[in-house]
Amino acid sequence: MNRCRMEMLGDKFNINEILPLNPDISALEKLSAGDTAFVNEIITVFVAETPALLFEMDLALQNDNFKLLAALLHKYKSSVSLVGKKQLYLLAGNLELKIIQLKVSNDAESLQQDLNQLILISLGIIKYLKFRMLKLNNIY
Repeated sequence: MNRCRMEMLGDKFNINEILPLNPDISALEKLSAGDTAFVNEIITVFVAETPALLFEMDLALQNDNFKLLAALLHKYKSSVSLVGKKQLYLLAGNLELKIIQLKVSNDAESLQQDLNQLILISLGIIKYLKFRMLKLNNIY
């Protein structure tokens, strides 16, 4: 999947469709001890860095670089756990486990579908978080 295809996948979402996907950042807020700037910083970093990470994951899969893909999925799990989207954490963990257990050779299509799902949901979450940050900062 090239960058344009990823952007097209991301365009499939509008804010009304992704609202049910809204992340639960209550754990992040608790960790911050009420420091809104800290919460905004974590969200800003997630929003800024995740698209490139998703692109790298897709590229690794296209190049059959499963070792890199597993490492990227592991990195992704850490960041997505901070924004409280358990569904994505579990999906990334299952993908990582499939790769580690080398169950991908006969199941490459399923792996691509799972990765596409992870990318689609992630892009929707990013759009939601951007919208949320605009609201918090009274820009929207």
